[in-house]
Amino acid sequence: MRTPDYLAALAELDVLAECSRTELKHAARFLTRLHIPAGEVVLRQDTAGREFLIVADGQLTVTRRDAQSSTLLNVVSTGEIVGEMSLLHRTLRTATVTTLTPTTVYAGSVPEFFALLEAVPSAAERIIATAAERQRSNVAA
Repeated sequence: MRTPDYLAALAELDVLAECSRTELKHAARFLTRLHIPAGEVVLRQDTAGREFLIVADGQLTVTRRDAQSSTLLNVVSTGEIVGEMSLLHRTLRTATVTTLTPTTVYAGSVPEFFALLEAVPSAAERIIATAAERQRSNVAA
């Protein structure tokens, strides 16, 4: 069982901000807190999606490479989710995500991602909306 502090920390994340206490308890079952040093690649472009991350603290860069160069697409920070698009669309990763600073994330596997979507509808709405907006941005980039 997760502590009240763990639930309070989850409630501060944008993606889980609208969750009831019951939903937060469900979410806590599917998320593992990890601390990652700066400079670590946490998701790699053109690989299969096996996890998703919600940033608890820190910053990550999102870059896409092609044959000639690498393009910075975004800097992701506290409360944001990464890795959801490849899981939702069952495609390879479209970008590489690297920690810019020492970063704390809540991570989950593919089964945990879909369990979270089912058990926590308010978070599911935000995750799907975020993925749709990113998809539109990626098409424009």
